[in-house]
Amino acid sequence: MKKVSRERILKANQAGLKDRETDRWRSFYTPTLQVAYNLGQAGRDLSNAPEVRGYRYGPAPQSFISQNWRDDRSEHGLSLAALDGQEETWSAMFVWHRNVFYYSGLLVGRGADGEPVILCYEAEDYDLDGD
Repeated sequence: MKKVSRERILKANQAGLKDRETDRWRSFYTPTLQVAYNLGQAGRDLSNAPEVRGYRYGPAPQSFISQNWRDDRSEHGLSLAALDGQEETWSAMFVWHRNVFYYSGLLVGRGADGEPVILCYEAEDYDLDGD
């Protein structure tokens, strides 16, 4: 299975920005690409989002989209405990007993607990048609 790339994330995001102007809507099988598209629909251009690497405690969920259990809502990507070279967020203390897993991707913001959130390159790309 192929993995999501920076180019695929940016293409989905640009489609969301473009479709925002025409009231068109697309859907993706790949959750990471759907989030990139939705951010475009919301007016967020990711073309200047930095590529980062960081770690989390415990493996990524199958969707590579984290759930904030306190607020009972999805994050806009995969939440990390910390980016390389930075301090952990306070919420990492609840899961520090789990194994450490490293991930890379585009930094799209901060989660509900202040943790860095990325659109992860390790996610499987289920959209075989290239759109």
